[in-house]
Amino acid sequence: MKYLRTALFTVTAAMLFPGCDMTEDNRNCPDKENVTLNFSLHDKNGAEVFKNRITATELMLFDGTGALHSSRTVATASLGSNQEIRFALAPGTYSVVAWSNAAGNTNITAAGNIFTPADGQVVFNTTESGDPLYTAPAPALGLTRSFNPTEILKTFTVPDKGAVDETIHFTHAHNKLDVYVKGYSMNGKQAVIRIEKVQRGFTFYMNYLSGGAVTYSQQSVVKTTPDGPMGNAAFNIPRVKKDNDVLIHVVNPETNAVDCTEALSDILDSITGFDLDVEITIPILFEYFEGSFTVKMPSWATEGTKPGLD
Repeated sequence: MKYLRTALFTVTAAMLFPGCDMTEDNRNCPDKENVTLNFSLHDKNGAEVFKNRITATELMLFDGTGALHSSRTVATASLGSNQEIRFALAPGTYSVVAWSNAAGNTNITAAGNIFTPADGQVVFNTTESGDPLYTAPAPALGLTRSFNPTEILKTFTVPDKGAVDETIHFTHAHNKLDVYVKGYSMNGKQAVIRIEKVQRGFTFYMNYLSGGAVTYSQQSVVKTTPDGPMGNAAFNIPRVKKDNDVLIHVVNPETNAVDCTEALSDILDSITGFDLDVEITIPILFEYFEGSFTVKMPSWATEGTKPGLD
């Protein structure tokens, strides 16, 4: 499978998105923009946050046969006042694939290697932290963010006469593991946090890719929190289900020995009232005291509005 880093994909995709397929007979191609796609992303409180969260979107259209029709990169700054994009399409049914915020830590299958949606992959190509990805699943989910992948895409139909106006609802395709370590350092060095058995990415349908997992690792740095200074390392990883295989290790920064390991699924099971379908950030505190660790959600993340969790 061949990939282009997103910077290269952007240049190529912009040239592949004519209003109608310019290689074929365009007598049915409208001479006016007849398609409006509105982009929408809601936070957990129902507020519209697309322009605040997303910088650019890789947009691909597939025709009624499932073949790639066209693709382009849509900069959020270029959208209209209602977060819309307008263009001309010939009558027919089209399917939408859209992935947002794919930057230097994400590979998307190069447009020239995509013939149907099944050819597409979105791969986190990092050992430290991925991009904060969003995608547009189907059917339109509105405020719901349930992680329930299918092999169905968002579709719309362009009529023979008239126009079409569709809203593309986005959801998060990442979780942010925000790991804190309190009371543990070695000769002034903060712990290394290692995240193991992480999914490596998605198909265009937002199903996990088969074939192996990846490991992320970061040296934690001191961060001021409501409970005082402590080590912190944050990781954007492919969105997780509650039942997952992810392991979180606290590693001695001098010997590289693992001093504590916790399964993310066990941590999530121990947290009451935490909705994984809604929350993007998963804050986790490893607290070291008298030779042992306790693992929990930080106290400041369980109070009131849970600042920073979305």
